[in-house]
Amino acid sequence: MTACRAADRPRLDAPRDLILVTIDTLRADRVGVEGGPHDVTPTLDELGRQGAVFLDATAHAPLTVPSHASILTGRYPTAHGVHDNAGFMLSDRVPTLAAMLHDAGYHTAAFVSSFVLRGSTGLARGFEAYNDRFEGMGRSHVTVSSLERRAPEVAREAARWIASAPRPFFLWVHFYDPHAPYDPPPAFAAKFSGRPYDGEVAAADFGVSLVIGALSPERRRETVIVATGDHGESLGEHGESEHGILLYDATLHVPLIIQGPGVQSGLTVREQVRHVDIVPTVLDLLNVRTRESFDGLSLLPVMGRVSSPPTKTKVATRVGAGRGAQLAPPLQSPSYAESRFGELHFGWAAIRSVRDGAWKYIDAPDPELYDLESDRAELENRKALREATATGLARALALMASRGESATAAPSTVDAQTAERLRSLGYVGGAMTLGARAGGDPKQEIGSYDAYVKAFNSSLSLLETGRAREAETKFRALTRSFPRAFEAHQYVGRALAARGAYDEAVVELDLAIALAPREPTLYFDAAKTLASAGRFDAAFDRVAAGLRLEPASFDGWMTRGLVSRAAGQQNAAEQAYREALKINPEIGFAHLELGRLAETRGHREEARNEYRLALDLDSTLTDARAAMDRIR
Repeated sequence: MTACRAADRPRLDAPRDLILVTIDTLRADRVGVEGGPHDVTPTLDELGRQGAVFLDATAHAPLTVPSHASILTGRYPTAHGVHDNAGFMLSDRVPTLAAMLHDAGYHTAAFVSSFVLRGSTGLARGFEAYNDRFEGMGRSHVTVSSLERRAPEVAREAARWIASAPRPFFLWVHFYDPHAPYDPPPAFAAKFSGRPYDGEVAAADFGVSLVIGALSPERRRETVIVATGDHGESLGEHGESEHGILLYDATLHVPLIIQGPGVQSGLTVREQVRHVDIVPTVLDLLNVRTRESFDGLSLLPVMGRVSSPPTKTKVATRVGAGRGAQLAPPLQSPSYAESRFGELHFGWAAIRSVRDGAWKYIDAPDPELYDLESDRAELENRKALREATATGLARALALMASRGESATAAPSTVDAQTAERLRSLGYVGGAMTLGARAGGDPKQEIGSYDAYVKAFNSSLSLLETGRAREAETKFRALTRSFPRAFEAHQYVGRALAARGAYDEAVVELDLAIALAPREPTLYFDAAKTLASAGRFDAAFDRVAAGLRLEPASFDGWMTRGLVSRAAGQQNAAEQAYREALKINPEIGFAHLELGRLAETRGHREEARNEYRLALDLDSTLTDARAAMDRIR
C-alpha cells in the first residue's frame, strides 16, 4: 500500500537496453509457459524459458489506455487519472518510464498498432520517436476500429529502428492483433482453423520474434526484455464476450515474462504480481536512479528465489482489514482494478476490485468475494460465508480507490442541468428516459451490453457501405435503448451528415457532447458537420474546444484545416495541415490537402510534390493519384 522508490544504485559503465512488448487483449492461458497450448506462442515461450515467468500477474483495468498508463507509470488509475479509452489523457504531471529513462540518457522510441494509443493521449511523453502512423489518418471521420496495423508491419518498423538505434535505448512495441474482431492473417488463419483468437495471438507472437530477432547476440545479452498483455479477453465467461465491463480474471489475469541480464533463467514466480510493479522492477534491473514514487514494488526480491504457491495468512492490520481477514503473504501487495466503462458510457455503477492472490473482492451494487485458490473461474460468491474477509478487503479497497481521486476530473453525469440541456436539443417529454438503469450493476447488464455491441457493429457496417438511412434508423434505436451512450448519438449524427442532413446531425452531436464533454472527437465531428452546413463561426468554436481538450491531436488540426479551407481561409488551412504534420509527419491526407491548396494557387510543381508524398504515405488515396494524372 505504500509507495516505493527504485533502489539508489550507481549507473552501470555499460548501460543495459530495454524492450517492452505489450500485446493487446492477451489471455494468460494462451501462452505456453503460462500453462496454455504449446503451438500458439513459441517466441514468448522461449523467452520465458530463458527468463522469469510470472504465473499470477494482474492488470488494473480491462481497457487499453488505462492499462498502458499503469504499465508505463507504475501507478494505479486512481493516481494517473486515466479511467477510459475516451475522454482521458495522461497528465504531464505524471512521470512516465520513457521520460525517466530519457532523463537518464536513454534513447527512446515507441511503435503502436492502434489509434487508441495515439501519442496525444499523453503516452508519447518521453519518447524521441513515437510511431502511430495508420493508413486513413486525417480523413473526415476517424474511427478507432479502422486505424490499426498488423503485428508484422509494426515489428518490421521497430526492427529497422533497432538496426540504427544509439545505445542505451528503451523501445516499446505494442501489438493489437488479438483484439476483436478476430481476423488473423491468412497464414495464421489456416494454421489455426476454427481458432481465430489463437491465430491472432500467434500473429502477435510472430511480431515479437521479428523484434527480438533484430538484436545481435551481443546486444541481446545486454537487453532486458519485458512482455505482457495489457488485459485479457472474456471469451464468454460470466456472459461477457470480450472485455471492458467486468473485473473477473478472464480480463485481469495477464501473462508477464522478464528476460535479460540480472534475471535468473528458468525462474517461475507464483506470487501475485502487478502491472504497477513493472516500472520499479526495470529501473532496478537497469540500475537507473529516480526520486519518483510508485504504487508498485520492485520484483527483484521475489525474483531471487523459486516461489511457492501463495498461502492465506492473517495480516489484517497491514491494510486496515477486520479480524479474520485473509490477505496476502508478506512479499505480496494487494492489486487494485477498476472498470468505469459502464459508468461513463451507460450510466451504470462503477465497479472496483482488490485481489491479494488468495481472495478477490469486487465492489459493485451486489458485492462479490471469490476464493482464487479453489475457484479460479470465480463462480461461487463466498461473501455471505466469509463476511469478515469481505469486510477487510472492502476497507482495503476503499483506501486504495480514494487515493488520487481529488486530482482526477469527475466523469460526466446526466444530472438535472444536463437533462435540461438534452431537452433543449430536442429530446422532450418521454423521448428519453434519462434515469433508465442508472447506477445498475454491470454484471446484470452484460447481456444488454453484448446486444448493444452487436447492433452497433451491424449499424456501423451499414454506414461504412453507404447505407446511411438504414444505419441512422438502427443507431436511433440504440439511443432509445441506451440514452446515455454517447457513441450511439455520435453515430446518428454521422449517419445524418452522410446524407446531408447537417442541422439534424449537429443536434445529435451536441447531445453526445453534453453526455461526454471530455471526448475531443465529438467536437471535431461537430466542427466538420457545421462547416458542411456553412456555419463556420460555430465550426471554429467546436474545433477550438476539442483542441483545448487534446492540444496535440492531429485529428483536431486536420479538422481545423478542413474547416478553414471550407471557409475560404487558405493560409489558415495550410498552417493547420502543417501543424498536423508536425504532430505526425506521416499523414498522407494532410499532403493531399496541401496539394489541393497548391493546385488552387496555380503552383503545379508544389502540388505534384504534395500528391506524391500523399501516395507514398497512403497508397489508398485515390484522389491523390487522380490529381497526379490530371496535372502531369
